[in-house]
Amino acid sequence: MRVSAEAVEFIKRWEGFSSTSFWDHKQWSIGYGTRSHEGEEITEEEAERRFRDVLSGYASGLSNRLTFTPTTSEATALLSAAYNLGVSGISPI
Repeated sequence: MRVSAEAVEFIKRWEGFSSTSFWDHKQWSIGYGTRSHEGEEITEEEAERRFRDVLSGYASGLSNRLTFTPTTSEATALLSAAYNLGVSGISPI
C-alpha cells in the first residue's frame, strides 16, 4: 500500500501539530503524534519526516494483511485507523 499525499494531509489535519512533546495516552508524543520523550522540541519539517516514516511502516503492515487493493480513499481510512489503533487493532476477526 502506498502512502498518498491525501492520506498524509488528512491525518495531519486530525492530529494537529505540536513542536513540543506532550503526554498522550501512556506515552510522550510530538509533531503529528509520533513517539517522543519529555522535553523534546521538533521542527515541522522533522515532524513530517517522522510522521511519513511511521505511516510507511503502517502501510507495510496493512499491505501484508489485505486481500484487496484499496482505493486512495480506502487506503487513507485504513492508514488513519492503523495510526490510531495499530495494525492489529483493525484486523478482521
